[in-house]
Amino acid sequence: MKRSLVVIAFVVTACGGALAQANPAFEPLGRESQLFVVDMNGKDVIRLTRDDENHAEAAWSRDGRLAFLSSAGGSVALEIMRLDGGDRRVLLQDPVLSWGGLSWSPDGRRLAFATFLERGSRQRVETVAADGSQRTRIAEYVVPWNGPFGPSWSHDGTRLAYARGFGTGPPRVPPGPRPGPAVIPGTMKIVVADAAGRRERRLTRLRGEEWNPQWSPRGESILFSGGTRGERVGLFAASPEGKARLLAGDLIFIYDAAWSPDARAVALLATPYVGDRRTRLLLVDVRTRNVRTLAHADVASARPSWSPNGRQIAYAASDGIRIVTAADGHTELLLSVPAQVGELAWSPDGAWLAFTAQRVPED
Repeated sequence: MKRSLVVIAFVVTACGGALAQANPAFEPLGRESQLFVVDMNGKDVIRLTRDDENHAEAAWSRDGRLAFLSSAGGSVALEIMRLDGGDRRVLLQDPVLSWGGLSWSPDGRRLAFATFLERGSRQRVETVAADGSQRTRIAEYVVPWNGPFGPSWSHDGTRLAYARGFGTGPPRVPPGPRPGPAVIPGTMKIVVADAAGRRERRLTRLRGEEWNPQWSPRGESILFSGGTRGERVGLFAASPEGKARLLAGDLIFIYDAAWSPDARAVALLATPYVGDRRTRLLLVDVRTRNVRTLAHADVASARPSWSPNGRQIAYAASDGIRIVTAADGHTELLLSVPAQVGELAWSPDGAWLAFTAQRVPED
């Protein structure tokens, strides 16, 4: 029986079926998630994959290569290709439950990722060279709740930050807005290690859980989410030495967040306790900790993606892919997508936006 790829991402409710006729790039589009790119005019849509595999986790290298995950036949593969779809190569292929959190090293020579080995049990953080050689295990540990939790490179490529599990015990179902399968209780904490997996250390001594670390573009801070499952959570930034400060609190759930290219702001996809408790795309000023709403996101599809110049943010909405201007919150629909939208990733030159899309199953 074919196993589907398990990826920690959320998807968008389908748009009207008539939109599929308006853009031939989406025809025919089955239940498998396919990889696309669209230009910044929303006119040129290129379908990069056309097969019976599921694709996810698109990540750009600085020289414009796309790394992504594929699943078929009960295994998951790590692949790379050029923007034009050429030079597609399988770097790794494993019969693991899931992979996730693809991250290119700053020099483009290696990829870091997480593999979820057993449901509710073990996870591994690894790196591999861009030619598929030198696969290196960074860490392996028991996960106290659903993963995978991807690693993040430091700006100079010498260190990795990742969330790892501490503690074991009998499986249980975690509380919160999205209860999932039974998992092993314990805590997730952010740790930092060198690129070979040595000298691992806890980043902070905060209480509660810590997850989703992201190193800032210049390496001065590590962004992460923290709190207690089923209770209020917050967005934090910590120095590499472990001094943490709260950037935004009083949140029901944090779906994802992303540094601006200059590290002065964070795009945050979250549900606040205050107000109408709808999922919002928020902009957080790192210095002042001022938080303002850019848009009601309607859905929590994927990490918001900043343009390389830091002026705009791409996010998934119920009608497709939208672009919002960070300065004034002006929002425009870039592309109507007649399918579920997955990951969003802006190309390094700012000319293209990669995304995954999957036909919504009919009732």
